[in-house]
Amino acid sequence: MSCIDHADAAACYRERGFFIAPEAVIPRELIARVLPHCDAVAAGVYPTGVPPWRRWNVGSPVKVQKIDQAHLADDVIFALVTHPAIGAWAARVTGARRIQLWATQLITKPPGGGAQGNIGWHDDDQNWGFWRGEVLTLWLALGDVGADAGPMRFLPGSHRFPRDGDRGDAYCQDLESQRASILRGLPEAEIEPEVEALMPAGGLSIHGRYTLHCSGENRSPLPRRSIAINVRTENSAPVAGVEDYGFCSFLHVPRFCPILYATEGDRGER
Repeated sequence: MSCIDHADAAACYRERGFFIAPEAVIPRELIARVLPHCDAVAAGVYPTGVPPWRRWNVGSPVKVQKIDQAHLADDVIFALVTHPAIGAWAARVTGARRIQLWATQLITKPPGGGAQGNIGWHDDDQNWGFWRGEVLTLWLALGDVGADAGPMRFLPGSHRFPRDGDRGDAYCQDLESQRASILRGLPEAEIEPEVEALMPAGGLSIHGRYTLHCSGENRSPLPRRSIAINVRTENSAPVAGVEDYGFCSFLHVPRFCPILYATEGDRGER
């Protein structure tokens, strides 16, 4: 599966558990415009008057920094994550009739942090027990992501690995031993080489809730910057009685959880 053109998108996602867009989906001019706004939110400036929900390691020179729900704090960031191309790509690879954003994470991986910048092999399902059905992650590059920048790495076909096996841990920094543990006992024919998500500024990758992924250290001279956009399709629903940390509480509020894509007559809640 080449995954290099638009026609391959749905088949690639279905067979490999992820898709990397073959070109930038967001113009560089818009990326350049949004970067100062990301810096301002990181500095505690919230033009909308609504703060992000959580801030992790912000300002750390070595650890991965993360700001949850940054789109609530700034209208330019909101305009970026709701750009029509993003929802259109998500619909193209999944075949969904409706794509709704339910969370964003503004992520910075500083250079020079060594293994402290590693994110261990894991799947997103580990943290999404409050959803059933089709939820996925759209990862948007805010700068060029080369092999030395600590790009995301995917294990093709891992969305079909047994769920009772080792599904990893995002906080583990020993990526090689972790990968060996995950693959132990699997038939050789099911194991493909991992794939690095190399992309230009404005590039997009898409992966499902069960797809195993990680990222290594940033050896480049610049921070690796991105926004992870968590979305749902019409084939999903919150799980009743499970703590959702507020993520499912605002599905009816467009400023919190905007619809990124919908076919005619399919913009309503389900």
